[in-house]
Amino acid sequence: MLTNISAYVQEIGRAGRADSQAQAIMFYNGNDLAFKQMQANMKEYCKNNDKCKTEVVNEHFGFYKFDKPTICCNICKPDMSLEWEFSQLSISDPVGQQQ
Repeated sequence: MLTNISAYVQEIGRAGRADSQAQAIMFYNGNDLAFKQMQANMKEYCKNNDKCKTEVVNEHFGFYKFDKPTICCNICKPDMSLEWEFSQLSISDPVGQQQ
């Protein structure tokens, strides 16, 4: 689990090199946000639902003027959002069990 924005940027930066675009999908839940080692800035990033994610990361590092990429984030392009409601998943038929 990534506990701060710097570590997150380090990990997602591996996907896009030499000015190429990449996408990252972050999966987290309430237990992750309750993790004591997770820094406040990372918790705020996860819970943010109104400010451009790219802008949040850039501002964290002191960059206030930047060119937004074509593929930006789920805030700038809401149809990119992917939300799963895990409580709706059924585990009543575990893999490998015969009936």
